Amino acid sequence: MFLGNIISEQPVKQNGLFFITNNLENVNREIPTLVIGWDFSKRIFNGSKLSILDKKIDKNISWTFTKKEKRVDYEKDLKFFMKNSLLSAENRFKYQYVNALTEKYETIKKLLKKLTYGEACYIYIHRNSFVYIHYSDVIIGMDLNSTDFLKIDRKKIYKILYRNENKVFFSDDFLSKELKENISDNNRIIPYLYKIKK
Repeated sequence: MFLGNIISEQPVKQNGLFFITNNLENVNREIPTLVIGWDFSKRIFNGSKLSILDKKIDKNISWTFTKKEKRVDYEKDLKFFMKNSLLSAENRFKYQYVNALTEKYETIKKLLKKLTYGEACYIYIHRNSFVYIHYSDVIIGMDLNSTDFLKIDRKKIYKILYRNENKVFFSDDFLSKELKENISDNNRIIPYLYKIKK
């Protein structure tokens, strides 16, 4: 799985989160796709559907100039494409915030069962205070500070998080500077990005 597709004749520097190819046949059309190069886009689409004024070709496909054709547009469009790809990925998942102070016991019990016996989860612990758990098509967020208030030992929580071959990580260093800028404070997508990167 990838965040998006980039179709280009030229090598594109990226971080493993985007599928890079030089033709349209290999791409997943359900995720955002960016074609790089005006002349290249005209060759791929045989001039149909294309307008130099409108960079959107269809629902999930757009084009931009190469760096040599128009560098400013290329950089602006690539940044927009990354942001759009992140939003598209976020929308594929249901986000559920679990408040340890107010949540029903049954909900917490189900979560613990999934972490312990279900499929392996990808877990991002942000600044040692907030946990984001990605499994299946759900991302769960939980504030560890609320568990401190309930006097639940964090060592016990970490022990549960590390069970069942769960992938637990504390850093977002694997993300490019551009992706970090686009994520800003919305860290819930990070476990999914880690999953598709690995």
